[in-house]
Order: sequence, then C-alpha cells, then structure tokens
Amino acid sequence: MRILTVDNLSYNLDKLPETVSEDMAFSVLDNSNPKEPDFFFIPLIYIESFSAPAIVLDIGGKEITMPLDWSIAVGDKEDSNTVEVVPLTSIADRGFSAFIFNPLSSFKADFEEVNVVNFYNEVKWYFPKMKNNQLIPGEPLREGVDLIADKKTGALIVVGNSTKLERISSGGINLTNCDFTPEMLGELAKMDGAIVVDENVNQILKANVHLNPSDTIETSQTGTRHRTAHRVSVETELDVIAVSDESGIIKVFSKDEVNELEESSMILGRVNESLQSIDRTRRRFDDAVFELGELEIENSITNQQVLEVVQRGELLGRLSEQVRNEAENLGEDSGLVMIQIDSLESGVRQTLDLVLKDHLPTRKFRNISKAADEISNLTYEELNSIQTFQFK
Repeated sequence: MRILTVDNLSYNLDKLPETVSEDMAFSVLDNSNPKEPDFFFIPLIYIESFSAPAIVLDIGGKEITMPLDWSIAVGDKEDSNTVEVVPLTSIADRGFSAFIFNPLSSFKADFEEVNVVNFYNEVKWYFPKMKNNQLIPGEPLREGVDLIADKKTGALIVVGNSTKLERISSGGINLTNCDFTPEMLGELAKMDGAIVVDENVNQILKANVHLNPSDTIETSQTGTRHRTAHRVSVETELDVIAVSDESGIIKVFSKDEVNELEESSMILGRVNESLQSIDRTRRRFDDAVFELGELEIENSITNQQVLEVVQRGELLGRLSEQVRNEAENLGEDSGLVMIQIDSLESGVRQTLDLVLKDHLPTRKFRNISKAADEISNLTYEELNSIQTFQFK
C-alpha cells in the first residue's frame, strides 16, 4: 500500500521504517465539493499491520489490490457531480466506474471502468495509523487531559468547531494563533468555562466558554459538567471530554456513546494476560497440528483430530484480533505488543487453509472461503465444544 507525502512523493509502506518521523504526513482526498476536489494532509503516527481478505480490481487498465471490507468511490462520467461510496463486496453485482484522482500526474478527477480480477483469502496489509484518535497515550491531547485529571481542576473540552456549537455558546475568550500544548490546556482549565480546540488539536480556539445545550436531550449522567458534555455532544455531533474535578475520571462523549479513559498500566496489564492466553493457545494448536501429521502418516486420521486443529486455529485468530483492538488504546506503546501478536499468529492461517483444503467435505463446501466463513460465524460456545463443532 502506498501513501502520498507532503513532498508529493509516493512511499511504499512495506519499506518505511518502523519509527516514523513526527513531520511525516500523507494526503487524504476531500471530495465534499465534487466540482473542486482537494486533498489535505494528516500526520502519520506509526504503521500498523493486519490480515484480511483481498480483492484485485482492474481500474482503467491498472490492477489494484484492496482489502475486501473497504469501500470504493464510484460515479458516472456524464454526471461528475454525483459520487457514491459503495462496499467493494457489491461491485461484482453491477457495472461501475471508479472515481480516480492522482495528484502525482494530474489534479483532474476522472472515472474509469472497474472489473473484478481475483480474490484472495488472506493478505498482510500495512496501513497508516491516522491521528484520528487524539486520546491514546502519548498524544498531546491525552497528556493535557491527564495533567488536568492529576491536578483535579476539572474541565470540559470540545474537539472541533461548528455553527451548531456557536449557537449554544456564549461569552468566553477567542484565542488567536494559540498553538495547542498540554501545559496551555492545563492552565486554561483553571477557568470555569469550556475549552474549544480545533478538530486536529493543533490550535486552542476558545476558553472559558459558557455552553447552553437543550435540556430536552435526555441524559443519564450525573453532575452539571457531565450532563452538559453529553448534551453538547448529541446536539453538535462533536466529541466532548469531561474531566471530573473530584475523582479525576475522564469521560469522552461522542454523540450517544460514552467512554471512560483508562490508565495505560491497566490496559497493558490486560493485554499481557491476553498474550499469555494466545501463547498457550498457539502451543496447543502446534501440538494438534503435529499429532495430525503423525496420524496422516499412519493413515488413521479421525474427524476429531481435524476439528481440534481448526478449533484451536480459529480461537487463536479471534483472541489475537481482540488483543490487537485492545492494544490500539496504548498508542505509541503498542508496537511491541503488535510484534508479539504477529509472531504468535505466524503461519496459522496458511496451516488452517491447508487442513481445510485436505479434509473439507466437498459435497457441502466448494471452496475454502465458504468453510472459513461458516467457522468464523460459530459462537464461542459452539467453537469450544468439540463434540458439536462440525461441518453440518
């Protein structure tokens, strides 16, 4: 996978170093105005890897491989003002023209015919971890919020600005060219009102703002600050952070969702326990594969041995995915965890595909993908019960 940098250079993520410089950024297309498409740059924190099924597309004579669960922008050459985003899984059903925009060669948007070339069960991807979660450990916003929590001064912080927010705001101090720093955020939190920062958390826009959201918006939160934060988030559709001045608890409101931030040490403790579970599952998987190999030599394989390999491999994959999601909350400290997971998962998917290929009941399953889908849809109870786990 390639990214386009600020210097208008194309970089292959597979070849980038593990440590990415702070000034590295990549371009993202903004097609909110189809008549004048533009692109902006997002800072790159680090590169993460994941495995996923892939689809190979022919777009205007060029083959492009993409994760199957992604979407694609499509439209009509005759009506360039209409661009629709559709799942890649649906493009085989009808003909499409892909919306293309290549700043390296031309700033002109165009449309090219899309055709499906191939599918792959599993491909290893390297993807830029965008700076869209400003509250992971190590990020400036998280450092500022932690500083406020430690001092127990309390705060209400709105991330982003909009006309909806302006309508429910009054008073406050407008700040010009006020760069965001954790220390500045901590100082401004000493005032009673809310703080407004820009969407990318580069600038502090306002301080000591009085917010007056509609009291008709239902909320189960207790305390004036938290009720206000919830209602502001619902009404403005912006993320709002509330820090308690009594307990130092940090809550993030995103519309109707409420999340309480945890300390990195607590997350890391859970991740380390989960890694031990993955390690034990990997050893049981390897033992089952070894036993299956010996039984193949003796020509005495039973359905039970095959199912044990499939069961343990699937459990290993599910556990690894859960730990990956948990480790993302560690931010820049997640690198070592991701490496450990990659090591523990190495070769498992390929082994499972070979086992399925050799032992599938062909009357029911025409290919490995169908069997893998049925296995992935099993509940944990079904998967853990080796007696009931079978290809029906």
